[in-house]
Amino acid sequence: MRKGGGGRRRSRLLVAGASVAGLLVLAACGGGSGSGSNEEKAESKGVQVGATKDAYIAAFADVDPVQLTAQSINAPEHYYSQGLQAYADALKEWSGGKITVNLQFAAAVAPPAEADAALADGRLDIAAFFPSYATQKYPVYNGLNTIGFGMDDPLAGLLAWDLSLNDSLAAIPELQEEMKKQGIHLLLPSNLSDVTAMGCTSDRSSPAKAKGGIARTAGVLENAYIEAIGMSPASMPFTEVFEALQRGTVDCTLTALAQAKASGYLDIAKFWAVGKDRPAVMHPLAFSEARWKSLPLVAQQLLWDRLDVLYEAQLRSVLAATSDALKGLGAAGGTVSSFSEDAVAAFQPVKQQAYDAFKASGVVADTDGAIKLVQDNRDKWLGIASGAGLSGVEFEQFAGWYAEHNDVDLAPVVEQVRANILAPLRPGA
Repeated sequence: MRKGGGGRRRSRLLVAGASVAGLLVLAACGGGSGSGSNEEKAESKGVQVGATKDAYIAAFADVDPVQLTAQSINAPEHYYSQGLQAYADALKEWSGGKITVNLQFAAAVAPPAEADAALADGRLDIAAFFPSYATQKYPVYNGLNTIGFGMDDPLAGLLAWDLSLNDSLAAIPELQEEMKKQGIHLLLPSNLSDVTAMGCTSDRSSPAKAKGGIARTAGVLENAYIEAIGMSPASMPFTEVFEALQRGTVDCTLTALAQAKASGYLDIAKFWAVGKDRPAVMHPLAFSEARWKSLPLVAQQLLWDRLDVLYEAQLRSVLAATSDALKGLGAAGGTVSSFSEDAVAAFQPVKQQAYDAFKASGVVADTDGAIKLVQDNRDKWLGIASGAGLSGVEFEQFAGWYAEHNDVDLAPVVEQVRANILAPLRPGA
């Protein structure tokens, strides 16, 4: 881990992570037409931090139109897609119509497993992708993916997990270097994602009930966790999970409740178990290095600055979707409960084994420092969430809490993102 300037590097990558949410993909295709080289455009004059909409529109007056294609791996009505739509609308409005976004859904440009290749070969310019599908290709990323623990609750835990990972991983230069070798400019190591739980076709919340079952997982650490309670892991794209649950090929899936509702799992997987200090499997948002450098500075700045709109819309959509999922689960006769005490006890050695394996891997220069950084930043962001009044809500209480707070004030969190993350790290700042 880099010392000295590490604090600034840490805040640099936290930017995008706090701001961009969940399982969606932005792809910028084409770009502006007109005279001038890409280098000349990229060196064009930008605007100051905190620029007004009028100032942005004026700055775009002489800029060639920029056409972007945005892709969500989900349907248009999905909660992640709603955040992307809000972002697209803000970009068009603030650029005076010079940035337009063509929204594509259901992974129409590239399937999730090919999104990184699409970044490298130019089919996509910005995309969420899944390094867990290619562990040998991304050893640093997947190693770091084994030391993030969190998701204590569907509100403060969600925020602390996402923000602490982005805050921490920005300080690890090996991560950026690994991505650049693949033709990828990493914007954030962790997209905002909703809280993961284990949904099953029968109650598997204890080792006695879990033994012999099969669970679909999304990473090495999740494999170890379900093995600790006597289950076997199965790897498959999330698009195949519904049929696997329906046919009995798998008994459980580790996924987000809101994603499960959107995918129709709740009518089959009615028994959900949640627990504190669980592994947090992340996936990044990245940009094609060549494409980003070709954009005019003012376009880069607007894409960066209006991540606050995307973040707030995404977070609000995730909270609403989680509440809807819990209500849908209840309507389907399902339940959500905590893992049993003996299950929690079985999980604890896995966490230490993950730390030990990470230290032995040597994928980064300072493995001890990386672990401490993640832990410290998690505590820091839990404090920020608590200070904003967004703590103390458990899964079992969340639907009722949200019914009374569906207009929850997210301004304190968004302001932290805007002032302390976006502003200091914006292009040309």
